[in-house]
Amino acid sequence: MAQFDNYSNVLPNPSNSIDYAGSSEGNTGDAAGPGYASVQISSKFQTAMDKTNSGTLISRSKASHGFEVNIRYNPLTEEEFMPVYGFLMEKQGMLKSFLVPIPQYDNPQDSTLAAGSINFAVNNPSNYSAGVSKIDIDAAGYNPSTQGTLRPGDLITFTDSADSNHLKAYKITRVETSTDYQGQPSAAPTSNELRVSISPPLQKNLSNNSVVNYKNPKMKVIMKSDVLQYDLKTDNRYSFSLNLQEVQ
Repeated sequence: MAQFDNYSNVLPNPSNSIDYAGSSEGNTGDAAGPGYASVQISSKFQTAMDKTNSGTLISRSKASHGFEVNIRYNPLTEEEFMPVYGFLMEKQGMLKSFLVPIPQYDNPQDSTLAAGSINFAVNNPSNYSAGVSKIDIDAAGYNPSTQGTLRPGDLITFTDSADSNHLKAYKITRVETSTDYQGQPSAAPTSNELRVSISPPLQKNLSNNSVVNYKNPKMKVIMKSDVLQYDLKTDNRYSFSLNLQEVQ
């Protein structure tokens, strides 16, 4: 008998297995989920825009940002399909959220950083407030010139001990170092620090020392419909796709 603490809340894929009991602890029936045939990601900003008679633009954000993820699978055998289907049936349509791994963001773009084990954390004496789009992060003994850096386009999430529900995913849009940085109004990042710009801006307050997840970050999502549908073909293969929307 193998006792475990939590059921897995991560969509099964080749990097995230699930067993018959519903855990990722490698118990009876443990198997990796199937890979994706394709992944489509949409970044949805909600903006109100007006123009004056003179042509001046007036724009503002009217609602929170969200990603949408559309996953298509290759034809699946029953053995491949049922663990995913059972996992999703437990979510009862749009009722329960879960985490989805995005394969193209399993590792950062910089191969040197990807090969290492840098533990980045938010570095600021006070909290970053919602709406902030520049964040200083650092790691003990970190040297960006030899250990690599994050790059624009990398995806990150945060683990905040003061807010376990802050699971929003953010895209990095700029990375500044102690040698390349905007001089006004900020002082230079320190030698073991990165200043990252993110999009969208912080959706919630962020505490000092929050962990930066840049390897295998996962989005918190729900299904976009209460209908969970598949097709069983004449070759006994299952045809299936999944449409998801990010939630907080």
